[in-house]
Amino acid sequence: MITAQLTSFLPASVCKFGDNQGLANQTAVIAIPAVENKRIVIQGIQGSYSGVPTGGRLHVTDGFDTFFEVDLFAAGAFDFSPVLAFPPSKGVVITLAAGGGTVVSKVNAQWIEYAE
Repeated sequence: MITAQLTSFLPASVCKFGDNQGLANQTAVIAIPAVENKRIVIQGIQGSYSGVPTGGRLHVTDGFDTFFEVDLFAAGAFDFSPVLAFPPSKGVVITLAAGGGTVVSKVNAQWIEYAE
């Protein structure tokens, strides 16, 4: 994919970062707003659960279509490096589900805004 090849050559200074930590049994969400005529390209998603989650799940969407979704069953950190290129002028929502009980959810992401 051309987008995947381009993102590997971009300098770190153009990357944007976001993070969110939920409270016990709350979702952690990063909402990336749409940018007119630019494509958001996710380069990495990291996060963790402070304990074993019940119903752990990472979900990435543009508000309509799901682009990436995975169930998570273990406590501790995870690191995904999917290169996800979203349609131009679309926002992105990254959601790490609540872990249940006293489990705390944390999520971090790196992305670029790429003009075509």
